[in-house]
Amino acid sequence: MILKKKTKKIVIIIVSVILAVALIAMGIAFLVKYIKNNVGDTAIKFESQTALAGDTVKVPITISKNHGLFAGQIKIAYNPNTLSFVSCANGDVFDECEANANDGVLTILVTQTFLENTKLNGTVATVNFEIKEGAEKGVSDLIFDDTTDFCDKDSEFIDVKSENGKITVK
Repeated sequence: MILKKKTKKIVIIIVSVILAVALIAMGIAFLVKYIKNNVGDTAIKFESQTALAGDTVKVPITISKNHGLFAGQIKIAYNPNTLSFVSCANGDVFDECEANANDGVLTILVTQTFLENTKLNGTVATVNFEIKEGAEKGVSDLIFDDTTDFCDKDSEFIDVKSENGKITVK
């Protein structure tokens, strides 16, 4: 009888330790994910692509560590001798997206429908470029212009780090 009580206590202690370790591990995993997605500077970047002359290529523009944005103006410089702007599709971060291309400069305006910030991370927009027939093989840079700006619902400018991209023509 005494042995059974000691065995039960040992089993209960072992199960309790296992549960505590599992909860601590889950907490650490959540904390690491939270820090990775939310701590640090908001950043916007291109997903670089590779394609052949004559192809149409989709280039997602993504945002991470978004602490709260209401609107943005994204200006992108590209080589009009290699690339031709085709279209721009809204992503899943902002409610509305408009684009205008002129002579190697693409301007994308993104905004929320209602006066509220979005804290979503993900695709801001997907830009479609056609690689011109006869385009030389090599790298065609996609460069965020210095006038790329974002603001929150209170019209305060938010510093967003940008990482340029490239389209490699094979």
